[in-house]
Amino acid sequence: MQIKKEIRKKLDAVERVWKVKGEYFFEDRRKQSNVLFYILAGYKEFLWNNIFKRVHKYIPTDADICILSSGIYSEKLSAIAANYGWSYLGTKKNNIPLAQNILITKYDKAKWVFKMDEDIFITPNYYETMLKTYMQIENYDDYKIGFLAPLIPLNSFGHIELLKELNLKQKFTDKFGQVKYGWNIKYSYYSNPEVAKFWWGGDGKIPKLERVNEMMQNKKIQYAICPIMFNIGAILFKREFWLEMDMFKVPLGNGLGIDEDCINIMTTRLSKPAFVAKNVVVGHLAFTPQFKVMKDFYLENPELFAIE
Repeated sequence: MQIKKEIRKKLDAVERVWKVKGEYFFEDRRKQSNVLFYILAGYKEFLWNNIFKRVHKYIPTDADICILSSGIYSEKLSAIAANYGWSYLGTKKNNIPLAQNILITKYDKAKWVFKMDEDIFITPNYYETMLKTYMQIENYDDYKIGFLAPLIPLNSFGHIELLKELNLKQKFTDKFGQVKYGWNIKYSYYSNPEVAKFWWGGDGKIPKLERVNEMMQNKKIQYAICPIMFNIGAILFKREFWLEMDMFKVPLGNGLGIDEDCINIMTTRLSKPAFVAKNVVVGHLAFTPQFKVMKDFYLENPELFAIE
């Protein structure tokens, strides 16, 4: 039995090294903040001007902000990071969980970790509201918390929550079919580009993103447990939770979606569920099946996406 334990201990140690072992570059402008805010980017350049302007405007300068690239080095991203005084880290190998593990390891002073993808549009008070809501859950709710996400219209959970709040569920159902909570590639919120256009105000029924966020800021019910698999385009978690889950699992391939699987599974295993802040709304451009159409829509309708 002792021999088996020793073997397991050695294997665990090897696995921990593997989870952070990889060639990387790091343009280091760390501030040793207790908050890390990183943007996973590198492949949707047409969004960068808008997305990074929002981060610069809405995230306090005392937070550590870092652009993270998996498997790519971009001179443009490097220049953006330098211009804003942010760090830039990337891995030679395209492995998304590995890149995130390396990054979080570098920021050992960070207690709080914000993660977002390069197609997420943050809004006023995002940073403050997320932190405040997380601490409220941690201090007063009956559950422990694994991670917190904002309400996202184009999302397996947020789409129904917002349809209810905006009194548009029936109209949406009449136009696009039945909606249900949960991940399903057949559902229109994931596969139909017209749904993505709808959420961005393409038919005039949805107010601009900032107005929707403003409407939700003062809601009495400020958060909800998310009982389903969550699309982690924008989340807040504690470094200690990442350590509890023994970092993100690192596979042999590019690891697309593995970080999402890992963190969702561990919320159950550690009895620390995911929560959604109902008092903050951010935008999501599109899912993969909608992306090509939505790229054209974005470029043709800049006023719908413009930062205020």
